[in-house]
Amino acid sequence: MNAHGDSEPLDPTTLRKRAEQRIAERVHSREALTADADIHRLVHELQVHEIELAMQVEELQDSRAQIEAERARYVDLYDFAPMGYLTLSRDDGRIAAANLAAATMLGVNRAALLRGTLAQYVDRDDRSVLATCLASAASSTARAHCELRLVTPSAVVRFVHVECVPSADSTTLRVSLLDITDRRAAEEQLQLRDRAMQVVPHGIVITDPRQLDNPIVYVNSGFEAMSGYPASEAVGRNCRFLQGADTDPETVRTIRAAVKLGVACSVELLNYRRTGESYWCTLSITPVRDATGRLVQFIGVQVDISERRTLERALQEAQRMESVGRLAGGIAHDFNNLLTVINGSSDYLQGELRSDQSLREVALDIVDASARATVLTRQLLTFGRRQPMTMHVLDLTRLVNETAAMLRRVIGEDIDLRVDVSAPSAHVRGDSALFEQVLVNLALNARDAMPEGGTLTIRTDKVLVDEAYRSAHNDVSDLYHASQREMRSGTYVVLTVTDTGVGMDAETVTRIFEPFFTTKSAGKGTGLGLSVVHGVVQQSRGYITVSSEIDRGTTFRIFLPVATAAAAVAPVAVGQRPGSFETILLVEDDASVRTLARRTLIAHGHRVLDASDGAHALRVAADYVGDIHLLLTDVVMPHMGGRALAETLRQSRPATRVLYMSGYPDDEVLRRGVRQERVAFLEKPFTQVALAAKVREILDAPIAHRGA
Repeated sequence: MNAHGDSEPLDPTTLRKRAEQRIAERVHSREALTADADIHRLVHELQVHEIELAMQVEELQDSRAQIEAERARYVDLYDFAPMGYLTLSRDDGRIAAANLAAATMLGVNRAALLRGTLAQYVDRDDRSVLATCLASAASSTARAHCELRLVTPSAVVRFVHVECVPSADSTTLRVSLLDITDRRAAEEQLQLRDRAMQVVPHGIVITDPRQLDNPIVYVNSGFEAMSGYPASEAVGRNCRFLQGADTDPETVRTIRAAVKLGVACSVELLNYRRTGESYWCTLSITPVRDATGRLVQFIGVQVDISERRTLERALQEAQRMESVGRLAGGIAHDFNNLLTVINGSSDYLQGELRSDQSLREVALDIVDASARATVLTRQLLTFGRRQPMTMHVLDLTRLVNETAAMLRRVIGEDIDLRVDVSAPSAHVRGDSALFEQVLVNLALNARDAMPEGGTLTIRTDKVLVDEAYRSAHNDVSDLYHASQREMRSGTYVVLTVTDTGVGMDAETVTRIFEPFFTTKSAGKGTGLGLSVVHGVVQQSRGYITVSSEIDRGTTFRIFLPVATAAAAVAPVAVGQRPGSFETILLVEDDASVRTLARRTLIAHGHRVLDASDGAHALRVAADYVGDIHLLLTDVVMPHMGGRALAETLRQSRPATRVLYMSGYPDDEVLRRGVRQERVAFLEKPFTQVALAAKVREILDAPIAHRGA
């Protein structure tokens, strides 16, 4: 307790007042000496309090310094924060406070910023967005946010994320601005890449090798369109679900090895669509690694190459066709020479063996075998596009009637052949030999489709193809692409061949004209017959259609443009002597063919000069003093060919007509002449009748058309 009985120390002011009072009383009081002790005590307490006050002042100064330091740090954090901070007046939206980051973001100094509003720095199209955001924050205590574009006075555009919250006293709004320009650019780039991946027509697949079984994590719309699988059915599965029965296991092993090693690879793979249909694709897989080199993804790109593979197969078939054509062309000359001799000798035997029926039948067998060999040779040449077409006007009805007897022998007795020619004459432009081959091929095809017998009907008639005809004959069973819809309008001769055989399914119909395609067992068919038919029809500017049903037969329809009728040359029978004695210079390097031709020409009343080659022929012509009416020459001969011979001979004998003959279809004369119909040509193998008729035709033709 103090001298006055107080239990607590007196404050310095009170002590000072009491000390001054005691000193004043010391003058008047006898107890001055006693009071000195109190004075000393008061002084002591004053000194103690002075020290305490000094310490408190020091602490206050330290606290103030700390506060100033914290305030400076706060100001730094506030001004240089990665976000812009603004304080807006709730009433008029003016900026009451702003940090330096906000001023920098907006491209102005802070003083200028504090004189305006935030809206004046916002893109015009986004100001309504800002107003909505501020109104939402002002009407509640919850944060409101939006994204908009800021435009600086220098026209720099920034995308910002805005958050707004009311202050504690609700008089202002605190706004933060986060610059998301780079993020938006990155997002747009990602969106652009995603859109690009989505519109790419190829299939893109991303898998994650870090997960079990390397599942798909992304597919684009190209993959969905190609495979038929939506993303919902593909994501999470291994790519093996695209493979099927005919997928090459070795190719699959190559892919798996690349995935295991984390390396790129590219293969051609047979995959299967959701519908079960197979398709060929090139698959390229590429590993994706992160910054540390760790494998994180595989990107697979699939390109549908089904059409390319089809074209490659077509090219391979074309190359095979070219090879067959080259082979056929290479042997055709010698082979057709042999057939010419066989045909001629058979004709001669038939004439000489009229009284011996058994030997005559042997001769007929030789004729039939030779005819089949001729057909086969022509098939190979036509298939190889090396069979020349001697285009002329022919009567298709007459051709059908004349060929019917041969067809009956070809198809056999268990098949009823019916010929229905409603058109008395049906003139078209084409090659009679090749159209005869067309009839034979279709008849043989029908025979094979009727192993237990049936009916084969061949009909010719005329139709006018117009819109009405197309509408009336839009037969859905006509599965071959050369349909009536593709035909030009006009009048056509239609050759229809119908059988009552086993028929074909839709898939077979679409392939029957492919070279080497056959449904027959090994050794029973070459796969060339219908390909030849199709080629001849196309070269004749015609169209062919097919309709067929299983167990209900097949119908082929060949549409050929109508041609103006031309007078036909009547064939000259063997043994007939026209009574003229024209001189013919026969030039042929094959002795057997030369002998046969010489005998035939002499039998028809001609005087024959013969030679084995061009040089020999020129010597014979030089020694002969009379007129030479016709030069009958082979095209391909040693030393001097037929073309050079004809040109040389005409220098001295310009009136001599020329008839070329050849069994080799790929020579210059045929390429330059026969196809443009500027030369007269007799194709080997020929019969005696054909030779005599052709010679008579050339000799009797007007001068402008008497050969080359």
